[in-house]
Amino acid sequence: MEEPKPEPDVPINTNVPRRVKVYLLQGDDWLDNGTGYCFGEVEPESNRPYFIVRHELDHDDIILKLYLEGTTQYQRQQESLIVWTDHSGKDLALSFQEIEGCADVCDFIVRAQHSKLSANISLYYVIPGSVDGDDITELIAGPIKYPELPTMSNLEECLDLIRSASSSQYARNCIVKYLLEQDYFDKLVGIFNQSESSRKITNLFLLNEIVRSLFQYGDPILVESFVSRIDRIYGMAGILEYDAETPHMKTCYRDLLDRKLFKFVIPIDDVEMFKKDFYLTFIKDVVLSRFLEDQAFHIIQSLIYTNQVNIIEYLAKSELVKYLMSMYQVLDGYTNDDGVHVETKRDGIRMLHQYVLIAKSLQGKQRIAFFSALIKGGLFDMINFALNDDLSEIRILGTELIVVIIELDVSLVNTLHHPGEESGDLIIDDGNCKEIEEPDPNIPRCKGVNLRLSDDMTLIKIFTKLMKRDQNPGLKIQVFEALRILLDPETVQAPLWCDSERSNDDIVTGILNGKDDTEEVNHGGVNTSNYFKAFYEQVAPELFESLIKLSQSNDLSPRLFQDHLLLQQLCDLIVYCCGEHDTLLSRPFFLVNDIVLGVSKILISKCKTSLKLSAVRCIRCLVLLNDDLYCQYIITKPVLHNFFIFFQEVVHRNNLANSSCLDFLDTIVKNFDPSTTAQASKYNYHALAHYIYQNYHELCETEISYVSTGKTLIRLVEEANFVHKQGNDEHAHMEDDSCDDDSADMEEEEEEEEEAEKEEEEEEKEEEEEEEEEEEVEADAEADAEGEELAQDTIKVSTPGNLQQENGGPLDRNKEQELPRVTIHSSKKINSNHAQQQLQALKAKHILDVPISLATTSNGTTTS
Repeated sequence: MEEPKPEPDVPINTNVPRRVKVYLLQGDDWLDNGTGYCFGEVEPESNRPYFIVRHELDHDDIILKLYLEGTTQYQRQQESLIVWTDHSGKDLALSFQEIEGCADVCDFIVRAQHSKLSANISLYYVIPGSVDGDDITELIAGPIKYPELPTMSNLEECLDLIRSASSSQYARNCIVKYLLEQDYFDKLVGIFNQSESSRKITNLFLLNEIVRSLFQYGDPILVESFVSRIDRIYGMAGILEYDAETPHMKTCYRDLLDRKLFKFVIPIDDVEMFKKDFYLTFIKDVVLSRFLEDQAFHIIQSLIYTNQVNIIEYLAKSELVKYLMSMYQVLDGYTNDDGVHVETKRDGIRMLHQYVLIAKSLQGKQRIAFFSALIKGGLFDMINFALNDDLSEIRILGTELIVVIIELDVSLVNTLHHPGEESGDLIIDDGNCKEIEEPDPNIPRCKGVNLRLSDDMTLIKIFTKLMKRDQNPGLKIQVFEALRILLDPETVQAPLWCDSERSNDDIVTGILNGKDDTEEVNHGGVNTSNYFKAFYEQVAPELFESLIKLSQSNDLSPRLFQDHLLLQQLCDLIVYCCGEHDTLLSRPFFLVNDIVLGVSKILISKCKTSLKLSAVRCIRCLVLLNDDLYCQYIITKPVLHNFFIFFQEVVHRNNLANSSCLDFLDTIVKNFDPSTTAQASKYNYHALAHYIYQNYHELCETEISYVSTGKTLIRLVEEANFVHKQGNDEHAHMEDDSCDDDSADMEEEEEEEEEAEKEEEEEEKEEEEEEEEEEEVEADAEADAEGEELAQDTIKVSTPGNLQQENGGPLDRNKEQELPRVTIHSSKKINSNHAQQQLQALKAKHILDVPISLATTSNGTTTS
């Protein structure tokens, strides 16, 4: 059909003259016709556009004047060339000095064509291809043939025109604009209904090709118009049922749409919004899945996302969530049934699960608003119902719901249990955002503990029950992953304002001020001590019950290993807990309950090899912890004994089990090797290697001779024993030499002391003789008649003294005790007053603490 009527004239003249060379093709040569300046103008009288080239030296000299008329096709080549053939058949070319000049004249041609002053001219852009490829020609402006409105007889012509326009972006844009203006798709649906009624199979195939060609345009506005209404979606599904590639077969898209069943769990005002979500998803995943290109696919996906965002916002802002959660509320221990059928509750879980998964992909603000509404409405009651439902499908959906919640924020688990309480600084308010209150700057912030995980283990107990009793492998895996998230100390993020680090000065200052720096376990500003303590006290005994019973029993019948997936998960969980949790919490539980022994008994049972490999991996990871108590436990308990029983079964097999056992030994060898491990960190590995050397020497030397691991272990142990023995001998020899040297030194010192004592005695004797001579003069007047030369003696007194025994206890005042004695020695008689003064001086120095009394012996000794 003909193009639309021309638009009104617009100014299209070029404003800047562009320097250019004019060429004329003669034969195979391009001849230079001169250099000048090119203008694009419109002739006022005839309203005909033209461009003119005037000589650069003589403005009046016109080199070229050419009207843009007829069906002339202009080509832009190599960025600066415009080539065409005029109405007389001459080949002309303009070579511009600047690329901007070429672009300016091309714009003049485009404006002339668009303004309909030269409606039939066209401009093509020739894009050079690769070295060996053809050039690409792209239509920039030109006349477009639009398809006629569809009828029963012209569908083939319409298809040809639509396909021919697909090679040019300009042509596609013109066609799309035309189709939207004419409501072309509605007319195609009308022709489809007529053709189907009259069984015009050829027309049905042509309509299918037309719709598929339009989708290949990839125009967002066009695709959106096709799926903007449900009646159009229905019509498009019908058209695409007839495919020329399968002429003898017909799909049944409309039958699927007719059999659709929308279940209304909650009353909804805007039903069309929810229906549209289904239809768009059906079109994308079913109807258009075979031929939908990436561009059109992303367009439909974007439409689906936009519609789903509207649904999530609608649910979050309305009272529908509260209405939904009210069906699962538990009041005074009884479920609020109110006549609600259990299947309706299940449908509610299916519906919410669908939109929770959608909400995961939303932006933070929208996502938090939706989950805030769910939690405040009572989400935990719904999850509790789902996890305890008889249908495995519903239990899986409930598990996925809680996984989404704890992946969003594990601290919300506390809110699930106590929806009316705030957890520390975590606030989910009506402002649809997650905020952390700023603390008072005047309050000291030394501990940084702001959130406290709830020690309510209800949810984890439910997961434990599911892991132990449910036989659905998919559900077990989901529950295990959820449990790992709940037991991850790093899941809860630190508050924005808490102190992430404390300097050594702060720690030392706190200790000096009497503050204990060994506070409860604190990960990321969240107190987790009570949380994990509650887990090991309340949940872990039940969760690891099978391994505890296995460690206590000698019965290794296959019935104990029927749930091999559970035992595998428990082995993995042991590794996770030992590596991530505080050792003071996890280690006592696993060792006291002999859980590691239970893991080792898996190796000597009749169970799947995959389970035994999990047990080997678990023991290997415990060894790699390099923990003294774990290694001591593995040695003293028959853990390694059970391992080598399993190893001996597979020692000559070329399989994964044999490789795992060799890897276990290789782990010990590498960490025991002095060349690869620091001396201080290899004690535990030395103990393990020594145990293996003593008990399984033959296996290491002969049975696994096909690898060097066993011989290396033996060599390292023997070298370590030799060094240890040599060190002991050297130490003993050094002690003997030291003893001999010490004895010689002591003898020399004793001789010197004896000589010194003899000299002192001689000096004392000389001094005493001099003193005797002096004192004999005064002796008769001052000495006591009863005084005689003093000699050492002992007496016993019975007095309630204030003495202390050597061990610090008080003496019994009522018993006769041998008291400490102070004896004053002198070679001559002593005055009693002088003795009294000496005793008082001793008492003042707390050497003597008894009442002072003097007694004179027969030989003249004065004693107190």
